[in-house]
Amino acid sequence: MELYGIVGDDWSDTPITAHAVAEFLQGKQDITVSINSAGGSYFEGIAIYNLLRAHPHKITVQVIGDAASAASVIAMAGDEILMGEGTFMMIHNCWGYVIGNRQDLAQSIELMAEIDSAMADLYTAQTGKDKAEIIKMMDDETWLNAENAIEQGFATGKLPEKVATEPDPNQAQRKAKAQIESALRAQGFSRGQSREILKNYKTAPMSRAGSGLNSVKPRADYSQILEQLNSLEH
Repeated sequence: MELYGIVGDDWSDTPITAHAVAEFLQGKQDITVSINSAGGSYFEGIAIYNLLRAHPHKITVQVIGDAASAASVIAMAGDEILMGEGTFMMIHNCWGYVIGNRQDLAQSIELMAEIDSAMADLYTAQTGKDKAEIIKMMDDETWLNAENAIEQGFATGKLPEKVATEPDPNQAQRKAKAQIESALRAQGFSRGQSREILKNYKTAPMSRAGSGLNSVKPRADYSQILEQLNSLEH
């Protein structure tokens, strides 16, 4: 599952909404959640968090860009939380716009304080840190790179690097044979004749007389081709 965009944005091509996540989870077993989001609505984020936590199978979260604000709340739902190279996680206090009289403003302050406390509880549960320390980090709007996120308990590890494939020991030989076949074809041999020469050469080195190189009239000297044949492993 890919969560790229604004949390709660249900009008874009890639909405991050609880409704979309709930639909995706139906019938799924272990899932990987890739996150690259600057955040958005806390309430949409916490709904997605709870949907993921309620999923009966393993949830692996991988942060591939940033998991900021409400997106960091979603990230806390992972059984594994993996940070990619160069990625960040950001935690801070909630913010919003308020229009109204002083009672409206006072009520909004109380609600924001409760939301901040709820977010701090999530981060505390994940990291094992003291809640007062988490609140201080949120007050400071803390950005954590991959190493810091892991060290401070917000993530469990790093995304594994791409495993380097072992070089094919036969690749150079196949390339050499293709080059030799091309050179033989350029000298007037048919494809079948060229491949027969190479096939026979697997068992023993060939002299010019026994290689079949005299079976057609040459257009050039074969010394270079013979040198290439003799360099092949067999």
